[in-house]
Amino acid sequence: MTGVDVSNGDPCFTRNFRGHKGSANAVSFSKSLDQIASGGSDKTVMIWHLKPKLRAFKFIGHRNHVTDVCFSPTENWVASCSKDCTIRLWKPTAMGEQQENKGHTAPVRSINFSPDGRTLLSSSDDKTCKLWSVPMLKFKATLKGHIHWVRSANLSSDGVLAASGSDDKTIRIWDLKTQSTLKTFYEHSEGITGVRFHPESTLVASSSFDQSIKLWDLRSGKLIQSYDGDASCSSVDFHPNGQYLLSSWDDMNIRIWDLREGREIYTIEGHEKSVQCARWSPTGRSFVSSGDDGMVMLWKTEFASRPTPVEHEAPQPLPVPKSFTASRKRTPENSKQAPTSISSNQVNVICTNTPQQNQQIPEAFSSAMEDILEQLNLITQSLQCFENRLTILGQRVTELEAKKT
Repeated sequence: MTGVDVSNGDPCFTRNFRGHKGSANAVSFSKSLDQIASGGSDKTVMIWHLKPKLRAFKFIGHRNHVTDVCFSPTENWVASCSKDCTIRLWKPTAMGEQQENKGHTAPVRSINFSPDGRTLLSSSDDKTCKLWSVPMLKFKATLKGHIHWVRSANLSSDGVLAASGSDDKTIRIWDLKTQSTLKTFYEHSEGITGVRFHPESTLVASSSFDQSIKLWDLRSGKLIQSYDGDASCSSVDFHPNGQYLLSSWDDMNIRIWDLREGREIYTIEGHEKSVQCARWSPTGRSFVSSGDDGMVMLWKTEFASRPTPVEHEAPQPLPVPKSFTASRKRTPENSKQAPTSISSNQVNVICTNTPQQNQQIPEAFSSAMEDILEQLNLITQSLQCFENRLTILGQRVTELEAKKT
């Protein structure tokens, strides 16, 4: 398949990689831009070469679905995690030397390197996130607080914070020095599928089964932007310049959002089944996607060469008085200008040129939900104390009855 002319800056399809038997669940770019890693439901990790005539490396070792892959910023390792409860580090070479660790008691859902490549963050169905030293995978710390599976976790670019998203419908921001929760966000109505820090570590984006993407300002602790789709959103990723957000969806589409204008600018069709993951390259001039169709697809963009504002700053809330940008379904009939499509060999890029409309949502909702959850935590702790006391009393009664007999 060949791509379309990108002289106008629109994304275009450039290359397709096939090798997974089943879904391709996760992808990651190498820092040198010459390799792409992918993990699939066939229990394998694939290393794809962008240089022509080089065969892919296929790493076998996991005993269940590979759920996430991540290249180290230092290029020395590729990390993978699996439903077999293990984390593995692979050398991205033909030999594929590896390190293995089984530090979780349930499937591991995500894996992420620190900026210096010396620490690894994992999240798991055991309701925890854990920190590991690289390359020995020596345990460093556990982040506890979620009450359901933790599907995604991410480290900030300054290495100070971590973000995690769970099936308990919350996003937690962690202080890595104290391993304590700094902030919890509650606005999603279903489980969280992905979390990602802005390059400046001032914002966090989240995706969810509730068919929405939300953007959180860590300085104010408030939700500032929200976008709704027509299907579950499986992943989000910030462009290196911080202005664009890449997202993958269960409706087989990839969408790109302009965060400064607060609107969707591209809908990209190409996968034949749900898209599980989409990630920018380190330069932002391309991105890669993977899906349930087993395909790993490489796309080219011109975003990195576009003019950027003189003052480089994080996206701000759209102009709604004392509130944040409200979510709204994307309805073409409300558009002032119909979307235009660009196609090439059944791969379509739809450019949307109409800003989203805004409406106000009560600001007190977040704080009220936080108070409620704190009260529930206190009640849970009290019930656990009562349960322990009843257990002790039961043991004493049993001992007394044994003495009488």
